[in-house]
Amino acid sequence: MNEKQKVGVHSIRALPVAIPKLKGHFGGSETSAWLTAKALASLGNLDVSLLTRYQTRQPRQQVDGVEILTDWQPIEVVRESLSGVVELQPRFPWLKIGQFSPSLIWKIPVLAAVRQFFPNRSYELRENPFIQQFDFDAIFLFGANLVSAKAILSLKQKKTKTILLIRANAELNQRFANEDDFQNEYGERSEIVRYAISNASQIVVQTEHQQRLLLDHFHRESTVIPNPFDLKSWDQQLSNVEHPKLVAAENYVLWVGRSDRFHKRPLSLLEVAARCPDIQFVMVLNRGVQEVREEIEQIKTPNVTILDQVPFAQMPQLYKNSIAFAFTGSIEHEGFPNVLLQSAATSTPIVSLDFLPDLIHRSGGAILSGTTEKMAEDIRSLLVNKEKAEQLGRAGRAMIEQHIDMHQYAVLLEELTRDNE
Repeated sequence: MNEKQKVGVHSIRALPVAIPKLKGHFGGSETSAWLTAKALASLGNLDVSLLTRYQTRQPRQQVDGVEILTDWQPIEVVRESLSGVVELQPRFPWLKIGQFSPSLIWKIPVLAAVRQFFPNRSYELRENPFIQQFDFDAIFLFGANLVSAKAILSLKQKKTKTILLIRANAELNQRFANEDDFQNEYGERSEIVRYAISNASQIVVQTEHQQRLLLDHFHRESTVIPNPFDLKSWDQQLSNVEHPKLVAAENYVLWVGRSDRFHKRPLSLLEVAARCPDIQFVMVLNRGVQEVREEIEQIKTPNVTILDQVPFAQMPQLYKNSIAFAFTGSIEHEGFPNVLLQSAATSTPIVSLDFLPDLIHRSGGAILSGTTEKMAEDIRSLLVNKEKAEQLGRAGRAMIEQHIDMHQYAVLLEELTRDNE
């Protein structure tokens, strides 16, 4: 009897998705990583592990057939928690604090003391000792970034097949390929992105658009596999009435993202909300640029409610209770956003500012507005025309049922793990 292949799924912030009782920030990439691990484990012919990181020590544990291996690097966790809150400066007073929190009283002195004796080298392309402990036949990596590049470097001697899943169009920016000193808004550098893309054994993209960008800019072939979505689990959460109600308002428009000016673009959502003073808007605003977060707090209109760190298990109810999902992601930075799949699965109509993936656009379950003014009009029209809103919702749900198959997703990925070189 042949031994099962050992497969790793690497995502350093995915633990709160796998274990919802644990607090932490996560986004679409982390959600996809956990769904990928679960899908592969469900095939039954693979030993699947999720490699992640958390702020406290965690035991090895099995969740949904996936072994969870958690790295504990408290200093790195402190550094991450200060990202966007504390800005290092070259001159006295050395630090600029964006928003005070009681935890800064101990975090800043600890980080300063550690920095004196152990300089921050986390941004360098170095091997990852945690990953090197394990022997995998293949490992799935999420995004052309420093975390993935370190994993690829660490596993080169082990001959582990490294499968890189491109998450966003921004990773395939031509400047990464052509300019040695380019650095994007997230701090990713050309040398790091190029290393990950050039040295990965295989590459998976979400859309044909990404496939063309990858081939044109980096001359690498790829396999197109759309994002996964666990419709069965989502529906189970939708029927769960035990979760507390997070929003008092009825008939609200939902938005999910982080505070930035270029990718999720929450300030555009505020423009739309200001044009609809009689409609409630709920923003699930994850950690991002602190300066932008403060601006949002200052200029938001009274009809906007902000939520922080909503547990993944409670997200389906937020979608279910909304009248529409407002999407303001940019084509330059998005890929195939999970939030759109979640909205469609909940039969919630989508209203997008100026970008939709082809599959979502063709489904008939979304409106592409083009401007914030038209977006406000489109949202208002859904309140007036309930039949149109229901039609959009049904079309989105049908698209999920017909085109997003977790089992087929797992089968396609499993085929990539086989040694065909």
